[in-house]
Amino acid sequence: MNKKYLIILNMFVSVLLILLVLYFVGAEAVLAQIGKINLIYLFLSVIFLLLMDIGMAYRIRVLLNSMNEKPSFFALLKSHFVGMFLADFTPARSGYLATAGVLHYKYGVPSEKAMVSILGPQIFDFALKLVAGTIAVFYIIYYFLKPEDSFSLLIGLPVISLVIVIMLLVLFSRRFLNFFSFVKKIPILGSMFDRTYAGKIAYCHQ
Repeated sequence: MNKKYLIILNMFVSVLLILLVLYFVGAEAVLAQIGKINLIYLFLSVIFLLLMDIGMAYRIRVLLNSMNEKPSFFALLKSHFVGMFLADFTPARSGYLATAGVLHYKYGVPSEKAMVSILGPQIFDFALKLVAGTIAVFYIIYYFLKPEDSFSLLIGLPVISLVIVIMLLVLFSRRFLNFFSFVKKIPILGSMFDRTYAGKIAYCHQ
């Protein structure tokens, strides 16, 4: 998308969200809460958010460099910000995958390597959150819930663990990826499968 149109779209969505918040919550209530903001904490939160974004972009750079791809750090940072912007408006923050699209179409990074640099860290981040979440679940069950109320929390843990295992196998195992070869018959998914499988073969032979 043209950069000018992307900026206009960004502004439009931002203004629309602000208007929706004001409409459903009420302008007076919103302004009252804004007036209570501690500017020092706000400034620190912005600084730490920028540092986090820089760290995530640097993580992508390290992974791409290990695969002999060396886009500039500024290009990686811009791609990361595009993905972060879209992640705010998509289910499960799936819009962050747009980062790989920008790296491929604008900066010439092969699509399979771009996807690995995005999905790899996200999988491990998800696994870390699962571990921390599991500890939190058992803490809540032990201190706050009755045994009969804890079943719904416990049933989700093996399901999420299974999802992580499947994601890791898709990312690192060609044999497991073959189980999904049936998607070749679906136009868009078939193209994605071919690129991913070809990229996995090429990467394994480096």
